[in-house]
Amino acid sequence: RSDEIKYAAEEDGTLSITEINYVRIPGNSLSNFAIPNMVDGKQITKIAEDAVITTEGYINYIYTCEEIETIGANAFSGAGFNWINIPGVKSIESGAFSGCYNLTKVDTKMLVTVGDGAFDGCDKLRGVPAGTESLRYSNEVDGIFILGLADSESKYDKLQIPSHIVGLPVVRIEDHALESTDSIRQLVIRGDS
Repeated sequence: RSDEIKYAAEEDGTLSITEINYVRIPGNSLSNFAIPNMVDGKQITKIAEDAVITTEGYINYIYTCEEIETIGANAFSGAGFNWINIPGVKSIESGAFSGCYNLTKVDTKMLVTVGDGAFDGCDKLRGVPAGTESLRYSNEVDGIFILGLADSESKYDKLQIPSHIVGLPVVRIEDHALESTDSIRQLVIRGDS
């Protein structure tokens, strides 16, 4: 496999990924791709807005390190992978995964915000990850209790409740927490992956 990753310096001295070119060597069955957390001693914290992601060959799984906190607007738009694990990501900006037709699974642990249209066209995705901004929850001794949605006029028809919120496990969904959400047709509750 031959990979090329390009970076840009941020004002705080960290790096953002601006381009990923993934080329699978013919005959190589590897189809997983890990995005590094450091380059030349500098921390990578973001996949930049409108990053150019090109692939030659099939990618099944992408993993980002916990230091990457932001997936920029349209960053993975139209990419052809099936599954992404983004444990440290706190913000997924507008259109970040739009048009990822093969995307079936998104694993998150720290997600706070999900931008408009972030998962448009991801018809195979079992549930749109809910950022903590879209949930009402309480931090209890045992973990997180889901109390409901912040806005009863949910924009989701498929919703994925995360396994963790602010790094703590979701241990309970309160009775009637999602009762007033008429638009949700499918609910996925993620356990640890």
